[in-house]
Order: sequence, then structure tokens, then C-alpha cells
Amino acid sequence: INYLISKFDPTHIIIFSAESDPDKCFKYPKKTMRTNYYSIKKIIMKCVKRNIVPIVFSTEFVFNGRKGNYLENSKTNPILTYGYQKELLEKFILNKKLPALIFRLSKVYGSKKNDNTLITNFIKQIRKKKSIKVAKDQIFTPIYDEDLANVIDIAATKKMTGLYNLSGNERLSRYEILRKIIKIFNSKTEITKCSLDDFKLPEKRPKDVSLSNKLLKNR
Repeated sequence: INYLISKFDPTHIIIFSAESDPDKCFKYPKKTMRTNYYSIKKIIMKCVKRNIVPIVFSTEFVFNGRKGNYLENSKTNPILTYGYQKELLEKFILNKKLPALIFRLSKVYGSKKNDNTLITNFIKQIRKKKSIKVAKDQIFTPIYDEDLANVIDIAATKKMTGLYNLSGNERLSRYEILRKIIKIFNSKTEITKCSLDDFKLPEKRPKDVSLSNKLLKNR
């Protein structure tokens, strides 16, 4: 990081570094804590000392998913190890009142082939499978990756700091998204609706992690 700072003399540093797979965070809590918390803390403090604004990413998983439509000041209560790690990072920045910009991200999707995001993965599945089992009760506010990039650029230009939810406008379940895709592609793939609890996962997943983006839109 010191070499990059010296070479480019940046006003902002965008810290994308993370282990965002909840299952890996559960399986390797110490290792992922170093990646998601301790290492990021070091980078943040180096930025602050050099008057560089760090742009840091949190997650919708800082919430337990019982309510949905969460605001920036909604009480965090993660049930995932990954969510707990990100909650610690949020609190570290906010409690110390550091001049950083935190984006609490919703589910990010892209449109490029093999980008391994929600929409493109669903498209792959409907081309290969006759039937897909999908959760009807996991709800989020997905955001397009190009919109995400544009918002980061605008926020940096405006010299924003603080915590903001960065999400799309629409609350959707996995089932609703898949149904839309099947309709667009005129696919014959059948959908089997189920609960998120029906999947055998290492940790119980929060269900409604939809975020309100009103504060960010008003800026």
C-alpha cells in the first residue's frame, strides 16, 4: 500500500479486499477475520494518516434478516460470521469517527458472461436444467455492478464520508428474480419454490436483508 500511495498520490483508496463467502468465514473464522477486519484496519489507518479517504465495504449481512428495509441507523445484529466481521469494521470506523466512506452493500449482480453473479448464474442454470429449486423467502435489494461503480465515483467526487446503504430500488426474492429471467428467455425450466432453511448450509442465513437507499439518493 505504501508503494501505491507514493506512486499515485491518491485522494481516495477503494478497499475491495475481502473474503465474502459466508461459508468460508464460518469454516475459517480466524483466517477470514484477518482478511475482513485486521488487515482492513491497517489500510484504513495508513490512509487516515496520509489524509486519504478510504472507501470501505460492509454488507447487508450485518442484519439478522427478520425485518428488512433496513436504514443506516437500524440496529445491527448479525447471525453470520461474515456479518459479524463486517459489523466490527463498521463500529471501528464509526466509533473512532474516522474520515472514511462506508458502503453497506446489497447483493451485487452483473451482466457479463461467467462473472459468477446472481443473474448470470441463473441464466446458466436455465440453459442446463429442466428444474431449479429456489428460495422464495430470501429477499434483498440487488444492485447492478456498473451502477455501483458510478456511485463510488460520484461519492468520491463529492468528498462524502460516513455510512450509506448502497442498494437497488426494488425488494426482490430469489424466486421473483428467477421467474423474471425465465419469462424473458421464454424458458421451459420449472421452478420449485422452497425456503432458504431447506438448504443445508453451515450457518442459518438471514432472510430479508433488503436495504433502504433513500439517504444515499438524497445526497
